[in-house]
Amino acid sequence: MGMARTLAKKSKMRHTPRMNTKILHDSAPERIDTVLARHLGVSRAKAQRAIKDGRVFVQGIVPKAHAMLATGAEIEVSPEVVQAKIKASDIPNLEIIFEDDDVLVVNKPAGVLVHPTLASKEITLLDAILKHDKKIKGVGGDILRSGIVHRLDREASGIMVIAKNDKTHRLLKEQFKQRLTEKHYTVLVLGKVQDEHGTINFPIARSSICL
Repeated sequence: MGMARTLAKKSKMRHTPRMNTKILHDSAPERIDTVLARHLGVSRAKAQRAIKDGRVFVQGIVPKAHAMLATGAEIEVSPEVVQAKIKASDIPNLEIIFEDDDVLVVNKPAGVLVHPTLASKEITLLDAILKHDKKIKGVGGDILRSGIVHRLDREASGIMVIAKNDKTHRLLKEQFKQRLTEKHYTVLVLGKVQDEHGTINFPIARSSICL
């Protein structure tokens, strides 16, 4: 309630209900531009621009770009911000390992993004997932990550588990969070490995050139 009053004082702009993308913020309080940038895969500057353009809403109100987002708050993003990200044609078929009423287990090929971002317009694994089962769209509350509970890098191939409903999404997310899921990775190394054990430790971050 306190956040609603704060935002109301900062802006009187309210949106007309439509098919907005909804993003649930379920972690600690954080700046809305930071949260939006992370979910959409863009820079904070681009997230701030979308907010200032009146295309982002919290509780029906356009917030300030630096407003703090409370735990459990829901962000709504206008369709034009994320439109054309989930494509309907030229999408390859999935390699399905297992499927029942709750989960879809697929093999993600190397070179494919798991989910769409504003920084890329290429076909993603999620496009293929939604082509296979449109009911997965929106599962988990984030349309850009529908059903996604874990990730693999673009250049990695491997098994991914997709939630087909919100209950399964919550349970799987908690399992991954608690590290109850055992993962095995195989890495191809060029050259001769001298040591059986070691640590690779260097900064990893999204390149600003790609945003």
